[in-house]
Amino acid sequence: MATKTIKLKIIDPNMGKLENLQKTKDEINKLLSFYIDVIADNMEILDYKFPMRELERLTIRTRDNPEPEIPLNEKHNVPPSVLKRSIINHAIGKMNSYRSNYNNWLKNKNKNAPRLPKPNMSPTFYNNDFSLEFEDIQNQFIKLRVFDGNKWSMVNYPTKLTEQFNRMHKDHFKHQEIEAQKKELRSKLKANGYSKQEIKEIIKDTFGTNPYYKMCSPSLSFKKGEWYLCFPFKKKINMKKLKTYLKDKPELITMAIDLGISHLAVITIKQSYKLLKTEFISGKKVNCLRYQALQKITKKQRLSGKPVKSEKSNKKLWDYTSNLNKDTAHKVSARIVELAKEYGVEVVIFEHLKSFKQKKGASKAKKMNLKRNYWLHGKIIKYTRYKAYHEKIYVTERSAFMTSQIHYKDKQVGERFSLTGNGCSLIIFEDGKILNADFNGSMNLHRKFYRVFPRINKKDVKERKAKLRNQNFIAI
Repeated sequence: MATKTIKLKIIDPNMGKLENLQKTKDEINKLLSFYIDVIADNMEILDYKFPMRELERLTIRTRDNPEPEIPLNEKHNVPPSVLKRSIINHAIGKMNSYRSNYNNWLKNKNKNAPRLPKPNMSPTFYNNDFSLEFEDIQNQFIKLRVFDGNKWSMVNYPTKLTEQFNRMHKDHFKHQEIEAQKKELRSKLKANGYSKQEIKEIIKDTFGTNPYYKMCSPSLSFKKGEWYLCFPFKKKINMKKLKTYLKDKPELITMAIDLGISHLAVITIKQSYKLLKTEFISGKKVNCLRYQALQKITKKQRLSGKPVKSEKSNKKLWDYTSNLNKDTAHKVSARIVELAKEYGVEVVIFEHLKSFKQKKGASKAKKMNLKRNYWLHGKIIKYTRYKAYHEKIYVTERSAFMTSQIHYKDKQVGERFSLTGNGCSLIIFEDGKILNADFNGSMNLHRKFYRVFPRINKKDVKERKAKLRNQNFIAI
């Protein structure tokens, strides 16, 4: 299942409504704490085939169960049925994890014993616990079932439905239409005496996989003084394994990406031997902004001396650098997927990043900047992978060994150099040709993917590089 989550901000509600959201969250966590304690006192419940039923029998008063052993309604207001079961399932999951950790601890007892899990759960609104109002564009509301301290009731909260949300919500209606058609056909086939397996195959052949997103239950989120509703949209994606896919596709459109520092990404798109597109994404601006922030951090750390345990210093600056990296990674990955869709790319190839090595003699700020840039590369790959997955595009990694030092058309060895003295962005080869080293590396990733990259003898490469350095026509 591929999932996209859209956040909607709750905007300026009337007095008391925000407090109700906090009360709802607190009440849910109190209920979660209650069930964690019940399970802790009755651990055998976890071994039942249906532990939720047993917990309901112990805690919920019903017509068939008028006197439960640990009645919930004596201490708490009983929440809506679906929410109550969600809380119980959450408690069961946490306590299963706790029991597993505790049993592992009993084997060696090297560390402190694991503690009971903390009750920490975001409120989720199911089925009839929320509704959307689309009638008035200026006054848009989300109706939520919240707890006001005494009872659970439906309350309107003003919000702004974004363009992206409206687009995804239309997708949800299309998803429902197809599911309704499937249901209608299923009932007709069943009435005509078809077996379950036959019905399943007919529906699969008729409709295939539903291509639209389905809207799921939203959850409440609180961040930096603001309340949000997070709406997940899911759709099923069927993709073969890459090896199986390659057997059926002898000729592909591939995109290779060389990740660097001066250029965050050098993108090349090829169809067989034909180069369709080249694009350089500069990293000069983000490197400069991040380096300035890291310089401020190093200066402040030098003035303040040794850090104090349990105290966070320069939190705003660290948050700034972290957010800068995330924002840049999202923009670069979005551009990669956009280009992939435009040119019909089937496989995106990244270089496999090896362990990071610091340069000797560099300042602390420069070292941190290089390290943060290395982390940025990992984020770009991570974000591209899940964005490409939504578009049914494969993402793979190949070793970057010697990709920038061997000519992408043959076996010539090259040596990196720079005309300005900053970095080594260019590379000269044995026949005197000069290329951008990152572009050459990106082109060689295609050869790595198709397994046509030449075998390299390290000693031979060193000798040929030494001869290249001694030539008079270049100063390296």
